[in-house]
Amino acid sequence: MAATFLEIDPNRVDAHRFRRLADQALVPETPPTVQAVVLRRALDLWRGPALANLSSAWASRVRESWEEQRVAAARRWAEAELRVGRPGAVVEDLLALTAEHPLVGLLMRALHADGRTAEALCHYAAAQRRLADELGVDPGSELRRVHEAILHGTLPRPHPATDQRRCRPAPRTDQPSRPTIGRSSRM
Repeated sequence: MAATFLEIDPNRVDAHRFRRLADQALVPETPPTVQAVVLRRALDLWRGPALANLSSAWASRVRESWEEQRVAAARRWAEAELRVGRPGAVVEDLLALTAEHPLVGLLMRALHADGRTAEALCHYAAAQRRLADELGVDPGSELRRVHEAILHGTLPRPHPATDQRRCRPAPRTDQPSRPTIGRSSRM
C-alpha cells in the first residue's frame, strides 16, 4: 500500500507563516519599525498550546521547540518596539510572558522607558528574591547591569516614535482578535 501525503499550500499553515515572518524580521537591513510589525503579525498567529491534544514524547519536544521560537520572536518584537520608542506597546505582553520565561531585564527596560521606573525596580527585587529562595543564587550579570543602569540613570530612554500610525498594520478582518502572547499558545 502506497503512502498518502497531504499537500497543502504552506501559506495556509500557521506554523509556516509564523516561521516565514519571524525569518523576515531577522534580515539585517530590516528597520526596527518593520521588524516590530512583522513580528507582531507572526505572534498574532498563536492560538494556544502547539499540539495540545497530543501527549507523546515527540509532541512534547515539538511543543517545547515552538514555545522557544515564540518567546524568541516575542523578545525580538519587544526589542524592536523599544528601539523605535514604543515601550507602552510591549509592557502588558512582557508582564504576562515574564510569568513563565526569564525576560525580567527586558521588562525592566520597557517599564523604565515607559516612565514606570519604580515598577521596574520592584520587578528586579521580586526576581532577586525568587532566585535566592528557589535556587540560592543572585541575578545574572545582564539583569544586574539593567538594574544598575536604572539606578544610576544611565539606561537611555528611547525617543518616542514620531508617527506611530504609519508603522501599525491595518486591522486584519480575516484573523480573530489577537491573543496575549504571554499565554501558552499553539499554531
